[in-house]
Amino acid sequence: MHHATGTNFLFFSSIFAVLAVATACGSSDADPIPAAAGATSAGAAGSAASAGQANGGASAGAAGGSGRAGSGGQAASGASGGGQSGQGGTADASGSAGASGTAGASGTAGASGAAGTSGSSGTSGGSAGTGGSAGASGGGEAGSAGEAGSAGDNPEVAYVATLLSGLSACTVAPNDGTPGLLGAPLDKSATLSALAVDPAQRFLYVADQNHQLDVYALGADGSLPAQATSTIQTADSLNTLALDPKGRFAYAGSIPAKAIYGFKLDATSGALTSTGNATPVGSDPDHGGAAYVTVDPSGHFLYVSQASEFGIRGFAIDQTTGTLNELGGSPFGASGVPGDHNVFGGALAFEPGGAFLYSVGGALNAFALETSSGKLTLVTGSPFTLDVQADNYASNLAVDPLGDYLYVTHFLGDNHISGFKINHANGALDEVPGSPVTEPDPYSLAVDPSGRFLYVGIDGPNGLAVYSFARSNGQLTRHPSSPFSIGGAQPSIAFATRR
Repeated sequence: MHHATGTNFLFFSSIFAVLAVATACGSSDADPIPAAAGATSAGAAGSAASAGQANGGASAGAAGGSGRAGSGGQAASGASGGGQSGQGGTADASGSAGASGTAGASGTAGASGAAGTSGSSGTSGGSAGTGGSAGASGGGEAGSAGEAGSAGDNPEVAYVATLLSGLSACTVAPNDGTPGLLGAPLDKSATLSALAVDPAQRFLYVADQNHQLDVYALGADGSLPAQATSTIQTADSLNTLALDPKGRFAYAGSIPAKAIYGFKLDATSGALTSTGNATPVGSDPDHGGAAYVTVDPSGHFLYVSQASEFGIRGFAIDQTTGTLNELGGSPFGASGVPGDHNVFGGALAFEPGGAFLYSVGGALNAFALETSSGKLTLVTGSPFTLDVQADNYASNLAVDPLGDYLYVTHFLGDNHISGFKINHANGALDEVPGSPVTEPDPYSLAVDPSGRFLYVGIDGPNGLAVYSFARSNGQLTRHPSSPFSIGGAQPSIAFATRR
């Protein structure tokens, strides 16, 4: 069904969508209801379960590739021949490192044989680093870090914004990702369109079709206040939202205004103030329109897909004022993609290292970023699939915070979720085992900060499907209780980590 431009029509068409249970949502001509910009900031490190402690998380607060934080404690610096264990176990005569792994044949756990430090906290259920490194004396291999003890509370919280079903906060179960409502949904009459969490995990920003951006101060447990902490009005409706990764600026795009609104963030209150006039998007007043915005991980460049014109427009961000200046060579991907599968609208997402940008505007394409100029160059092999589709402002593309995997949806036609392994050297993609999987009306996606769960926003009253995925190969496994009755029409999803 096609949406006509205008908030009133969206209001009534969206009621129809909710009553019809997953009504197909329309074209790029809509006065948009965008999807979420997923949280990407670091997970907090914490205490490992039982005896030992996992040392602080890496950039995404997620598990390293192998051993898990052990209930037997960390491997400690071992004296030559002694093989001392971590806090959870006593070295035996053969030099075993307690319950967390046995030292090598010579029984020497050298000075560097501590458990890996790249893991996330045990409290979030995340796995520890790649295990202890070999001892400096070469006397024996440090043991793999052993199995984690029972996890405590997961510090992660998910937020789901919808059209006319309100804004919800949910706990995330550490063992299987089960969502649980954290209070009643707020603002059920609002036409919410996009949301994002600031890098410090203190504020949630929510774009509303009613020409405004709301700011919510997050409670220590991730809960939301009953009313927005502050609000700023805009000249037109908003359909996409992105925050500068350094927490200085926010950018909201509008298809009707064919422009991007810029704001400065107050680090103390979270309040927004305008950076000045909105930045036009498009080649002339009758074309363009900001379908979906994203900011690169360095905070130097902003990219926007267009609702009525081909290509991704790129802008340099003034590091003091936050104002935008279009890059030379922009737009990128407007031509030259094999099979004429050039970029038209659609979600955008960087892998966390910032070397590659991915787009689902008509096809799944990859671009390499030239960090000095912001120029985008098509990655060989693009397009990697044509099995992608959603409203051109929907967040139906999500990258694992560890940068290993990428997931996309095909809303409406095929009802597919596809997963891909990211080649870190060149940005190319290879489909993961078992892909695609089928899920009714998969409108949007977000990956949790630990890189273990994929939340899928379903367009309709069923709301939310949850998948876990294997760190070894990215294969998806659907939660047996999915879908959960959290969400509604055109959902947007973002994650935060409790402070």
